[in-house]
Amino acid sequence: MPEGLKESDGSRRRFRRFQVTIPALAWPECLDLDAEDAHEHPMIARSVFIENMSLTGILIVAPTPFYLGTRLIVKFPLGGVDFAVQADIRHIIKMDSAGACYYGHGSQFVRSELIADALPAIAAHLGGLSKNVRILEMAR
Repeated sequence: MPEGLKESDGSRRRFRRFQVTIPALAWPECLDLDAEDAHEHPMIARSVFIENMSLTGILIVAPTPFYLGTRLIVKFPLGGVDFAVQADIRHIIKMDSAGACYYGHGSQFVRSELIADALPAIAAHLGGLSKNVRILEMAR
């Protein structure tokens, strides 16, 4: 595991969260939409952003809320490859930005073959972010 991905001892979280801005598509798993065709169904697969990411979950930001407890399929690009993962919405926060209302969905990855395929790319991406954070901290 890349150094710097574990959270400090004082945190209740196991893994550090990193601020990111990754465009994604998200839809409830129960709608049985194939990830390859998601972009063709904008009424089902909503355009969202991943605002922070760790090895165990993501914060999904959307203009309209999903329901608490919903299992989503989230499709996003990372390192030139598209990944689709399952994530359960654990909490929702209302966010205001520049007069617009958004919803942050704290979501936990579901252990599955999908996340097993995506985790190496996520770890590599976050490891790169961790190195950049350490370099910035040393420059201070």
